Amino acid sequence: MMQDPRPINTNIKTKLINPEKEKPSRWSFLKILREHSDLRLFYPEINPNAEVYKMRDNLYCIYYDGIHCGEMWCYLIDGPQKAMLIDTAFGLGDLKGLIHKLIGDKEIIVCNTHCHIDHVSGNSHFDKRHTRIVITDKGKNLIQETEDIYQDIMNKMKMILSEEEIESCIHSIDQIKELFK
Repeated sequence: MMQDPRPINTNIKTKLINPEKEKPSRWSFLKILREHSDLRLFYPEINPNAEVYKMRDNLYCIYYDGIHCGEMWCYLIDGPQKAMLIDTAFGLGDLKGLIHKLIGDKEIIVCNTHCHIDHVSGNSHFDKRHTRIVITDKGKNLIQETEDIYQDIMNKMKMILSEEEIESCIHSIDQIKELFK
């Protein structure tokens, strides 16, 4: 049986405004991971909206609270010469600065699993001259199909974010659209 989510103590700046119903097995895992794990890294001076979990020497999981949906995860794989970032979430805070804090100044390959706004908005943090962004043609088409969802998300974000943060998100979306022209 799913219920309204119980709180998890965190220092993340963002808060869920329309959370998914709680799935008990997922909640218990997140509660232990986020409140009691020594894998957790938090760099509020760089990105107060994200928690990082170092799962292996070369694997980081980056957690964001979902703004209109469930939590979002990005995955960073640190290779010998390059790194791959799988998904970029909403792009709140300094995602690129956070990545460079973790892996140094390596080339980053951004790979999006799909084109929903909560997976690609952070792509705008990465200069396409120095970062390869990989996305499928089907994914490109989905960007056009999600305009209504985007407007709904922006309206919800106005309840919890400052004008400066909202402008940053709008700028991010505009930059994402430019990548695919």
